[in-house]
Amino acid sequence: MIAALLFVQCPFISAYDEVNIKVERIISIDWTDTVHVKETVILRNNGTLPISSRMLKIPKEFKITNIQIFDDQGKLAYLSDEVGNYTRITWWFRKPIQPGYTYTYTVEISTSRAIQFGLKRVVHEWLITSAEWPTLSLETWIKLPEGTKIISVDPTPRESYTERNREVLYYSLENIAPFSAPRVIIIYQASLVWYSWIIALGILTVALVGLGVFFVRKYLMVYPSENIIIPDTSALVNCMVINYVKERAAKEKILVDVPRAAVAELEHLANQRNEKGFKGLKELESLRELANQKKVKLIFSGRRPGFQELKLAQSGGIDDMVRYMARKKKGTLLTCDKIQAMITKAEGVRVVLLESTPS
Repeated sequence: MIAALLFVQCPFISAYDEVNIKVERIISIDWTDTVHVKETVILRNNGTLPISSRMLKIPKEFKITNIQIFDDQGKLAYLSDEVGNYTRITWWFRKPIQPGYTYTYTVEISTSRAIQFGLKRVVHEWLITSAEWPTLSLETWIKLPEGTKIISVDPTPRESYTERNREVLYYSLENIAPFSAPRVIIIYQASLVWYSWIIALGILTVALVGLGVFFVRKYLMVYPSENIIIPDTSALVNCMVINYVKERAAKEKILVDVPRAAVAELEHLANQRNEKGFKGLKELESLRELANQKKVKLIFSGRRPGFQELKLAQSGGIDDMVRYMARKKKGTLLTCDKIQAMITKAEGVRVVLLESTPS
């Protein structure tokens, strides 16, 4: 694979007597083939015209993922467009650099390409030397991916060393003539250890996700909305819930979520010696026995109504609380009340109307 780090800078205006440039550049290549370039430029205008902008070209094969250009006062404005086989980036200085003045700025660019394994060939063309301005000095540090092995380098770097398990090549050039384009060709072998770690991590991730899904489904019992049964008071007092739940539980996992509002209404009826209250409470006992047999899961949810709300139960206040809970839980409301069923259906909530037995 050829990783052509071709970055060409050139002036936006081409009439200068002399512009001196000093550059410090760090090029870091990671194992994903992402190239990070950080360049600090000291530019001195020894000419007769002010300098207001600069331009950078990057081959299209590199997908630019990040651009930052800034000086000591903050970010500089830039414009990116495509010209031929290059992506052109033009930026403007905060104010024109007048003759005799020196200006320092930094360019940070990240580019990426598809990962390619095996032997890699890196061609690094110097960032600045295709410009028509002379470069007094150019220092470059090239950091290869962690754990890679260098096969060959041309030309030989001034210095090479290892930093945090990464091979670093250091080059230093002086008095680079305009339009010259020296380059470095590096052939290196990517570390197979990293790839095996990546593959192992991928397999482990898939296994953990699968195990997590299994655990949630088996032990936490995540229920589809149609399997969440929310009975109202009418379904409980008519003793219609237990048979419906038993029939469903024989085929699939069922969660019975009893509204506390319905329980409060049953308790209120029972305290008034109303037979319906006792029937409803007996139905809850049967549901608990079914839950103890691990055939269904039984929980109680929602807000318990106050005394005044219970007194006004006949006006539909408790039914409205049950509908609200069914809508919030996205469950199936179970009722024997036709009016409740009609309103629930109109509100867009799933509802099952059971035929009540004569009381």
